[in-house]
Amino acid sequence: METFVAFLSLLSVAFAFTISNIFLSKFSLVEANVKGDFSVDLIHRDSTKSPFYDTSITSFDRACIVDTGSDLIWTQCEPCPKCRKQQTPLFSPKISSTYKEVPCHSKRCKSFEGTSCFTTSGSCQYSAPYMDEPFTNGILATETLTLQSSTARPLSLPKIVFGCGHNNTVTMIKGDETGIVGFGRGKISLISQMNHLAHGKFSYCFPPISSQWTKSIRMNFGEKGIVSGHGVVSVPLFTGLVYHESNYYVTLEAISIGDKKLEYPSPIIEGNMIIDSGSILSYFDTYFHMDIEREVDKAINAKSVEDPLKILHLCYRTPDNITIPTITMHFRGADVKLNAENTFVKTSKDVMCLAFAAEDRISIFGNLAQINYLVGYNLKKNTISFKRTDCTK
Repeated sequence: METFVAFLSLLSVAFAFTISNIFLSKFSLVEANVKGDFSVDLIHRDSTKSPFYDTSITSFDRACIVDTGSDLIWTQCEPCPKCRKQQTPLFSPKISSTYKEVPCHSKRCKSFEGTSCFTTSGSCQYSAPYMDEPFTNGILATETLTLQSSTARPLSLPKIVFGCGHNNTVTMIKGDETGIVGFGRGKISLISQMNHLAHGKFSYCFPPISSQWTKSIRMNFGEKGIVSGHGVVSVPLFTGLVYHESNYYVTLEAISIGDKKLEYPSPIIEGNMIIDSGSILSYFDTYFHMDIEREVDKAINAKSVEDPLKILHLCYRTPDNITIPTITMHFRGADVKLNAENTFVKTSKDVMCLAFAAEDRISIFGNLAQINYLVGYNLKKNTISFKRTDCTK
């Protein structure tokens, strides 16, 4: 989960699940059938389709960030002595007839790492940390999640486990989002809790940043979530001994900047990178990141400038006539080619920067790198598939 405060407002990939009816926000349910194969639209908070665009928004709408790098579904709840500011009122469990706290010694409480007991109430307390040390603390509970639609029959998911957050330091993109929807591999992620419908298969397609205020993301589940056809490449998920069960691990073997291939530092450890839709940037081992920056700078062959936000390192002034090289991710099993929209981001009106950063704990393939790719997760076959696609259509 990426939390760079300074330029989050520029890089809005928080497509709100508007999980509606008591909790979260307004999924637009596009299609559904008895097999559980269905699609939903994830709507950008600034879109005219978003509840945040409408001043008549109700207190029951919640917009949450979609995050494949975590499991927990959570939203900010009353009472909340330490909550981030949000446009909508905090969710109040007292006004919900379907809200129920998870008992402390139940299987559901134990299914999430980081829970403990409130000795006085017997409630299941959770604590979920994110990258760079933000966190959410609160009570695990169950609630009915309804996927709403104006053209199709709503789909209700009863007794979904979620976190009612009473102490939250996670920085949202503009403060409008009220929580996070975890799509990780753990037991309480949304994809796991709706496994009887989705069968471990889902896909999404992130449009370019310039289109995110007008375009929604189509998210597909079940058989509709399978990515197939010409141009599809599939990368095997590493399922051996991993640091955290919620993550989607792949093995990165090398990176090419144009024709220059950089081998990943030896020894190559299986599962050395995670695919994370909640992280904006992509991250690499510090020394490998330095090698990547050096080769990109050589390939561009232009004068670099300082990032106005002082966050990223390799930046250039635009609209200088510079050619950005194709960067190829050589995963074990397949190659994924990244063009300029996947690798560079504007941090001011006239400066663009390489959207890579250093991180020694784990390498991360972030959501900018996934722009204009149909990305499909098949947890039955343990693969992630990529298909170059115009995600605005």
